[in-house]
Amino acid sequence: MLLKTLFAFLCALSPILAKDFGVHGTLFEILEEDLLESFSKGLKNPEEEKQEAWRKKLEEKVKRPTPVSGLLETKQYKSFEFDPTLVVEEDIVDDRGNVLAKKGDKINPCSGQEREGGFLFFDGDQNEHVLWAETHEDRFQWVLTRGSPIELEEILRKKNVSKSVFFDQGGVYTKHFGIKNVPCRMTQKGEKIVIEEIPIKRKKNV
Repeated sequence: MLLKTLFAFLCALSPILAKDFGVHGTLFEILEEDLLESFSKGLKNPEEEKQEAWRKKLEEKVKRPTPVSGLLETKQYKSFEFDPTLVVEEDIVDDRGNVLAKKGDKINPCSGQEREGGFLFFDGDQNEHVLWAETHEDRFQWVLTRGSPIELEEILRKKNVSKSVFFDQGGVYTKHFGIKNVPCRMTQKGEKIVIEEIPIKRKKNV
């Protein structure tokens, strides 16, 4: 969702460089195109060209973020548990000064609640990974480690499926949870998080 918002914001800020110069008399077609192109280029100063190049480069990054490095294709099933318990580093207070948690307290976000569904980490450029993700129910959130969330959402819309697709920017979550291979499924089990690296059965070429 953040990627889509940023992309829309950048588009709104982008300078309008295309201009309508009107009719300039009767000219041969090829000559008219050359004159208009030359005139148009003459209106762009170096700073505008730099901004345009920067905008396009940033838009490309928004559409297709840098792939998470260090991840491999899952070849063998592996399952392990992750303890999400956090130790409070300093007192946490609300706006009225009430102490919500004291320094040294241990907090487990899974305690007292059971989350349905979970998270799927996979390569959005691999069709087999996408098909694997589609076999899961809607309550699973999709997190790409490679590919374009925006393009994948558009593909899903053509299938009449409305779903937000996220991206693990910089590999923050895969590193935090110790994920080495994708596709990977993450679900809650009591006060622990179960992480499963699941191999995909690929179709054999005939």
